[in-house]
Amino acid sequence: MRINRGRDLCLVGLTARADLRMVPLICDFLCGTAGTLGIGDDDVNRLRALTEEVCRYVIENSFDPGDDGRFHLTLLRGADVLKLVVEDRGLPVLFDENAPLDRSQAPLLALRAYADEVRFHNLGKQGKRLEFSCRLDAGTIEQILENTHPPSSNVVTSDENITLRMITSDDVVSVSQCIYRTYGLSYYRGYLYQPAMIAAMLDGGKLDSCIAVTDSGRIAGHLAILYDGPDARVCETAMAVVDPCFRGRHLFEKMKAMAHERASARGLYGLYSDAVTVHPYSQKSNLALGARETGVMLAYLPDRMLFRNISESETQARQSNILFFMRACPIPPSDVHLPGHHAGVIEEIYGRLELPRRAVVAGNEVFESARGFRTQFNLVHKSETGLVFLQIHSYGSDALLIVHNHLRDLRQRSDVDCIYLDLPLREPLTALLCQGMESFGFFFCGVMIEHDRGDVLRLQYLNNIVINAADIKVASDFGQKLVDYVLGQRERIVKNSI
Repeated sequence: MRINRGRDLCLVGLTARADLRMVPLICDFLCGTAGTLGIGDDDVNRLRALTEEVCRYVIENSFDPGDDGRFHLTLLRGADVLKLVVEDRGLPVLFDENAPLDRSQAPLLALRAYADEVRFHNLGKQGKRLEFSCRLDAGTIEQILENTHPPSSNVVTSDENITLRMITSDDVVSVSQCIYRTYGLSYYRGYLYQPAMIAAMLDGGKLDSCIAVTDSGRIAGHLAILYDGPDARVCETAMAVVDPCFRGRHLFEKMKAMAHERASARGLYGLYSDAVTVHPYSQKSNLALGARETGVMLAYLPDRMLFRNISESETQARQSNILFFMRACPIPPSDVHLPGHHAGVIEEIYGRLELPRRAVVAGNEVFESARGFRTQFNLVHKSETGLVFLQIHSYGSDALLIVHNHLRDLRQRSDVDCIYLDLPLREPLTALLCQGMESFGFFFCGVMIEHDRGDVLRLQYLNNIVINAADIKVASDFGQKLVDYVLGQRERIVKNSI
């Protein structure tokens, strides 16, 4: 069962058999943990009494004699409270504080004597949940914080010799371990915790990683090169990870330079990537290697991402990323059809990359070219991260309707936070239909270089996501200009939709 912890910090949790003989052991475990984290003796004794009574209540009232029942307990720390949460999938009960006291409610109502606040949640087929809150004094909270978030100076650094090389199938377990040492279990690409899936991507030609390896065989850093397909002219660098024990040795820059050499040797036009904005370090490294900003993807990373020894805790909101492109082999010239209201910023992006692009103005007669044709598109939903990519490959007369209908449906889904719309700049209709797409709520994101047989204009839509501009840390003046432009476009679109 899933507990909605909000901003509470989970101290410990356990699942127990519904057996009265387990109660003393449960009390010892929870109270011992609380005492270790600095909670005072009086509050620990109160927790022990509460835990004992709650366990007895659940065992005696949620399961029939002979049932092989289980229940789950979680100890949480809030801003000024200690919380005990108990969940089970046993017998349904009725709990109404305002109803007359009867024999069925008496044991449950009596539990209020052990806590400052009691909440009961009927979860239907998922069972039921009891939440008990006990207020703590300020001194205790300071002790808990001190013990829960040890300073990063406690991290043991290593001076082992490190060698860079390309990944082999023998490295996949070590890669997963490197991800864990850096992000715990919070990294948004969950398949990286499954070595077999990494091996399958490697065998299938979809992944070709640069790794930094110590003499003892431990992977200190990892940078993936991802290929969209055998005909792709650019590739993505992603999953950049440096073990906290080996930070400060410029491993990211070295691995990125190695990836650039790999792309050049294969005749690729370049590498694109995205850098987090929770800190500016990876942005600075990209800039130093010659990569340039091409866009800003607001709210791209899911919440609960833990940057070990960089940020003090898990992020509590979705994080934005800066798009980068790094040239490798010469890129041939091409014509692009730019929407007039975005032409200035797109041409500046091209200029910083020194790309041979010629802006062409299309007339209304190009609408006739789409008449009688259906829009060719692809929809990719990455449910684990709450992202959807709607990629237009070619236009038909139904283009606006296609986008409108998909957006209408996606907005209703709880597992969709951000929707990205890719429009091909090689197509004249992109310049003419962009504002129509923006009337649905999409706004400027950036340019993807050589992404789909040419450059792509990416728009974005945030599905009830709040953005705090102060959380976006940027490493360059142009990066800040791009962030301001994207936020300004979002504000413009929001105002026009009111």
